[in-house]
Amino acid sequence: EAVYTKNPSTDSIGELPGVNVVSPTWFSIVDGEGTVKSKAVKQYVSWAHNRNMEVWGLMDNSFDPDMTTEALSTFDRRSHIIKQMLAYAKQYKLDGINIDFENVHTKDKDHVVQFVREMKPLAKARGLIVSIDVTPKSNSEMWSLFLDRKRLGETIDYMMVMAYDEHWATSPKAGSVSSLPWAEQSVRRIMEEDAVPSSKLVLGVPLYTRVWTETSEAGEAKVSSKAIGMEKLQTLLKEKKVKGSLDASTGQNYVQFTEGESIMKIWMEDGTSLQSRVNMAKKLKLGGIAS
Repeated sequence: EAVYTKNPSTDSIGELPGVNVVSPTWFSIVDGEGTVKSKAVKQYVSWAHNRNMEVWGLMDNSFDPDMTTEALSTFDRRSHIIKQMLAYAKQYKLDGINIDFENVHTKDKDHVVQFVREMKPLAKARGLIVSIDVTPKSNSEMWSLFLDRKRLGETIDYMMVMAYDEHWATSPKAGSVSSLPWAEQSVRRIMEEDAVPSSKLVLGVPLYTRVWTETSEAGEAKVSSKAIGMEKLQTLLKEKKVKGSLDASTGQNYVQFTEGESIMKIWMEDGTSLQSRVNMAKKLKLGGIAS
């Protein structure tokens, strides 16, 4: 549940069949001392609990690498973060804590592991689930290499694999946000190379796609993209009076059409791709699915 400035009105959320955990983005480490800022509200927790859903409050590092270095650098600072999170968990009757650290220096890898190791027993003593979000493995310094998935996997209850973006906003080449073979490979690598049990892994699925624009300038191909949600995609297809067809190589419906001099390409996120992702999670005996 992405909470940017204010919390969603629970009246307008409607039914969420199949969802048994919500994770509002409520908590952020905001300075090098380890101060945790909260946007939590009790009403949202009551709403979720009344629908038999657990609430795992998400805590991020404000995606600030230098501040993260400071905040995780000493036992006292890490303890300060943990104490605040446990106090918030008690105050808001949370069922778990989800850790979303991104954009972190590789040199802080051990401190991230240590932080999770220090938090886990204290959270467990209070009956709290501890989960962490990880990217697929890559050579990206700030987004992947700082995550020691093997050691984190030994400690946490669940690991959400954010199986996107295979092709990102500024990718030099048009392509899927998350083709099925790539998503499966991303999860398998963590199981095989880092020995994280499949039952702890949760497949992160994208509920968005990118509309790619390919143009030719002086004989050179130029590529740009725009992200849109699943609902907007369906509206666009109706407007353009186009339908996609299944692309075997990605396991997704694909559509392309022209606009003026440009070719538009979309690898669709829809019922077809989501059903395939569910099937894959079942095949690999994963712990669940997250979005």
